[in-house]
Amino acid sequence: MSSDSTQTASIYLNGAKYYATGTNCYELLLVSLHKKRDAQGRIDLSDSFAALDVLRRNGVGIVRFNCGVYFASELTAYTQNREEYLLALARLAAYAEKLEIGLIPSFFWIYTTVPDYVREPYRSWGIEGSRTTEFLKAYTTDVVEALKPYKSIFAWEFGNEFNLHADLPQYAQRHTHAYPPHLPNASRTRDAD
Repeated sequence: MSSDSTQTASIYLNGAKYYATGTNCYELLLVSLHKKRDAQGRIDLSDSFAALDVLRRNGVGIVRFNCGVYFASELTAYTQNREEYLLALARLAAYAEKLEIGLIPSFFWIYTTVPDYVREPYRSWGIEGSRTTEFLKAYTTDVVEALKPYKSIFAWEFGNEFNLHADLPQYAQRHTHAYPPHLPNASRTRDAD
């Protein structure tokens, strides 16, 4: 990546500007986290690999994906099976590298997940030393360390569409419930945040 005040950021591959079709594949990892284990007892990445195969056949060279989970209750995929989770990410990156697909892992897709998991208000993202920011540091370190050997990692992203409340017309009227009723942290109030 290269940028200065007079040009926009560019991706370079082997010394030349890289141009490729990119796509968002939100469930690239998630589809496998919700499946049963493979014959070796690992996270079964067969659907993730198949998705990458389809994307490659269709000329997609860069894939942005949710490098994590969506709801707080799903974070146990990482917290209770850390090594296996990180190994699955590494296997995914290795496969993408083999197919010559660049990946952009997007951390913390929805800003509510980590504060809900550690039972803190959302504003804890901005509080040094909060359980939320400590989780951010630990998770980010783990994932970056697991994926740094792979040339398939083109960029990192934190968060997804944090400003939807401001961008979408009548967002508050259409989204009156922040949580599905079956989630354990659904009792959070707006005043708490």
